This record gives sequence, C-alpha cells and structure tokens, in this order.
Amino acid sequence: MRFILPLLILLVVLNACNKQPTQLSEVPQNTPIDYTPPKTHILESDNPTKLNIPDDPTQLESTTNTGDKFVMQSGEEISLSQFGLKPYPNLLPTSGKPQTTFTKTDTQTDANITLFTTDDPVKVADFYAEQIASHKSKSATKSAGVVGGITAKGAEVFIVASQLDGKTQISITASLKN
Repeated sequence: MRFILPLLILLVVLNACNKQPTQLSEVPQNTPIDYTPPKTHILESDNPTKLNIPDDPTQLESTTNTGDKFVMQSGEEISLSQFGLKPYPNLLPTSGKPQTTFTKTDTQTDANITLFTTDDPVKVADFYAEQIASHKSKSATKSAGVVGGITAKGAEVFIVASQLDGKTQISITASLKN
C-alpha cells in the first residue's frame, strides 16, 4: 500500500512526458486572413455610439445616441489659417499623404500636423511665436524650439521644432472651440 502513491505519481509524470504537443491550428503562419469588417459598429456603454467606417480608411465618423457627432480624418491637407496660424514658408515637400490628424466634434476642432524644413528649429519657433496673441510660452535650445499659447482666432496651439535626421521636424497641435 505504501508504494501505490509513489507509483501513481511516477505514472502521471511518465504519461505527461510522453504526450505529443497539441497543434493549435493547421493554418500555416503568416497566412493572410480575408476579413471585411462591418461598415457600422455600435459601441455599447452608458452612452451607446454608432460608429461608421467608410470605404476610405483615413476617415472615421461616429454619432452618440444623444446626437453628438465626431469626425476624424488623417492624411489630408489641413489649413492652419482656421487656427490663426500662417504656414511656415520654407517647408520641404512631403512624399505621399500629409502627416496629419484632424478631429471635429460639435464643440471643438483639433489638428495634429507634422511638417519638415531645413531651417533651424529656433527660427521655426520664432516664426510661430510671432503669431501667438496671448498666454505665450517659448523655450529654445540649440537643437529644439517650443512655443505655445493662444492665437488671435482663439485657438490653443503648441508647436515643437526639433532636429531629426538632418532636418527640422515641426509638430503642431492646435485646438479651437467651435
């Protein structure tokens, strides 16, 4: 009787060691899966949201059950003038679509824009600092310039110009109440 328990443990261990690994799927790795998502999703929460996904993957629209609307676009040209900013005069041409994100709700419009120039980051920060009407904040080093505040149109803006791979990257974040 005293050998039964060690014998059972030994049998369980031997049985576990003898099993072949389980195959989870017969589909080879890196095989593309053909999936087309539905055009409309309902996001369930305390405030259910209808989400429309158009054929263009750079645009997204949604509406809450209270009628609030939200639109987001990426890769489209954005006019800085709507936020009270002038475009930087010495920009490098972009290859492909612009690096932008634009969102709009019933109460607010926001934009994130990335641009490039060969000019010095401090020169870029100085250019945009002149366009800040109030609450101006500016900081600069040899390799970066940062400026923020409120434009004459009432937009809150934050601009960072920094050296990146021999160029100056300009990142603009702007927000305007509708």
